[in-house]
Amino acid sequence: MTERAQSSGQRDSLMGNQDADLSSDHHLLTKQEENSLEITREISEKEKNDKDGDDDDDDDGVPTDSGWSWVITFSTFTGFVLLAGYDFTMYFLFPDLVVRFDSRVSVMTSMFSIQSICMSVASVFAANVLMPRYSVRVITVGAGLTSALTTLLMSQAPNMGTFLALTALKGLCHGVLGVCPVTLLGFYFKRRRSLAQALANVGLCVGSMAFPSVVQALRSQYGVQGSLMILSSLELHYVAVYLLLRPVESYR
Repeated sequence: MTERAQSSGQRDSLMGNQDADLSSDHHLLTKQEENSLEITREISEKEKNDKDGDDDDDDDGVPTDSGWSWVITFSTFTGFVLLAGYDFTMYFLFPDLVVRFDSRVSVMTSMFSIQSICMSVASVFAANVLMPRYSVRVITVGAGLTSALTTLLMSQAPNMGTFLALTALKGLCHGVLGVCPVTLLGFYFKRRRSLAQALANVGLCVGSMAFPSVVQALRSQYGVQGSLMILSSLELHYVAVYLLLRPVESYR
């Protein structure tokens, strides 16, 4: 009996020690979990604060998604109306241009290819060379004024070669005017960037719908030369609307 009692006491003592060890281990695990959660919470708060700080540094006072941002959107929209308007004007005046310069249709059609190539080259050049050195306002106002003067010279072009050369210059201007305002939208918008870009691109649709009827009336009333001169005066609005493109550097 005495041996059984001693054996039972030893088993109870061992079980008690095991329970104590398990309790101690559970306590350590609980403590480690609490420490891990605390560290995770601190890291999350630090990352959040760092992110908020980065956003504040990136903004630098720029009114993102509000205020002057919508003025930039309006300027881009109006410029795109004029861009699309010129293209559709040339589509409608194409037969008259063929007759005026007494040229073959295949040769006259090359003006569209020349313009497209020049637009592509100018857009790359503007994004990688001009914009890092000059403000968007200076670039677009200069390109808009050059575009209007080019259209005026096109109305007075004496031959086909001069007209195609001016078409190439027109393509360069349009390439710059197409990429710079849209790039500026990216600095003024974050959460509503897609909406702003969509509203700006609506200008292309508006121009394509509004100008055909206008050009048709001008063509019947003033002919090719008069239509291009009036279009040149309309393109002077580039200067007015793109003067509103306030560069983000002015907020710093």
